[in-house]
Amino acid sequence: MRNWFLRLRKRAAMSDKSSTPSIADIQGEYPGLFVALKNGEVVEAATTPYALIAALHTRGISNSTIIRVPDPQEPELVGWG
Repeated sequence: MRNWFLRLRKRAAMSDKSSTPSIADIQGEYPGLFVALKNGEVVEAATTPYALIAALHTRGISNSTIIRVPDPQEPELVGWG
């Protein structure tokens, strides 16, 4: 009985992961933008962090994670410069 429950729980967890976008998907869709994530979903994207914060504030969204997605054409910074 316990094994059945564990398999069911694992299957449910695996199905939930497919609905959220991966970091690679986000990088491909929002290059060069600041992106706000909440519960694994993109809730807002903007060109500057100030515009992103203003949009989140306007929509009443709090407690989100903000990342900047690099553009593939940007030079990569390595070392002290």
